[in-house]
Amino acid sequence: MSKGIDYPSIDELLTKFNSKYKLAYLAGVLAKYIKEEKLEFDSSDYQCKSPIGIALEEILKGNLKSNI
Repeated sequence: MSKGIDYPSIDELLTKFNSKYKLAYLAGVLAKYIKEEKLEFDSSDYQCKSPIGIALEEILKGNLKSNI
């Protein structure tokens, strides 16, 4: 059974966005884009290998900004 996502932590992610709902929405949109566009990422740059994990790491790095 999977443990879920341990990294990045929700507390760290909420320093970037003040809403869990906004965070979930934006991570989902980015993960869908990563998966559908089959974007290539250097796996050594990320702890997570799944599209949602990569999206969350990108958010944590500050590479995603939002106007919503």
